[in-house]
Amino acid sequence: MLANKPCLLLGVPPRYVTPRNYSPCDWFPLTFSKAKAPSSCSRGSATGPCATATNTAWPGRTSTPTTPGQCSSTPTNTRVTFNERRTTTFGQTVYIVGSISQLGSWNTNSAVALSATSYTSSNPVWTGAINLPAGTSFTYKYLIKNQDGSIAQWESDPDRSYTVPRNCAGTATQSDTWR
Repeated sequence: MLANKPCLLLGVPPRYVTPRNYSPCDWFPLTFSKAKAPSSCSRGSATGPCATATNTAWPGRTSTPTTPGQCSSTPTNTRVTFNERRTTTFGQTVYIVGSISQLGSWNTNSAVALSATSYTSSNPVWTGAINLPAGTSFTYKYLIKNQDGSIAQWESDPDRSYTVPRNCAGTATQSDTWR
């Protein structure tokens, strides 16, 4: 979750950033008091006399602090990373195709190519991230295309099903193994 490091830019210590409370849409700058924390405060405490941060909000933006597990607004799109474990030969590429327009509407010419940047002989994983509307349900499959664009192989039936989650982070990961 620290890939974009917005917490470092805003001065929020990384230990306070978790997948449950991180959302780029609800960050606001904090001003820390220089007052000495009471001796009863434990490290990482953030309630009662131990709370030393105050909401200063971005200029021109109203901000409401959120409690862990909640976000001020849920993103309408989720960036879903699809990981498909499949050994291929040189010149072949794994694609994902499915029942929604973002996955080509079952048109193999519009299928989304996955990347082999993390592919190794011991971990043959193809990966790709696609922005999808949160809450959307769809079916999909993987296929392999040869270098000339011809289809080398379809994944076996049945079609896979997925529902895009609605979450504060606006990201999700789906890991599959070829069948």
